[in-house]
Amino acid sequence: MPGILPQRPGDEEPEPERIVLLSRVTIGADIAVTSIVAQALAARFPHSELTLAGGPKSAELLGLPLLPIEYPRSAGLHERLRAMDPVASLGGDTLVVDPDSRLTQLGLYPVAPEHRYYFFDSRSVEGPGSLVDLTRDWCAEVFEGIRV
Repeated sequence: MPGILPQRPGDEEPEPERIVLLSRVTIGADIAVTSIVAQALAARFPHSELTLAGGPKSAELLGLPLLPIEYPRSAGLHERLRAMDPVASLGGDTLVVDPDSRLTQLGLYPVAPEHRYYFFDSRSVEGPGSLVDLTRDWCAEVFEGIRV
């Protein structure tokens, strides 16, 4: 699983200053999956700045500040990958959480160093339950017991 496990508040490493949560691009998927990840991140890192990279409608529905990303759905692969340049250029103390977003072509385009990137591979995860249940389980595992 990419990324190192984040430290709990009060441990040696501080919380990340900024967390960028990638939109899954469609509003329905953002409600079903991205909203669960956002809740887990807010509970685990209450002092970090949590931002949604994506479109304004999803950010508004999730109640998150927006890092606007123009994703050209009908464009070629090169143009689609260029949409992630604003996230890839953040660097520093930014943690990137990817809930299997089209923005990274489902995890194929690296937008952060491996130790600062968390990818929920929803298409490969196995287990009983719905996608919502699988997302909750992943958040609990990766973000140390946070269950939403």
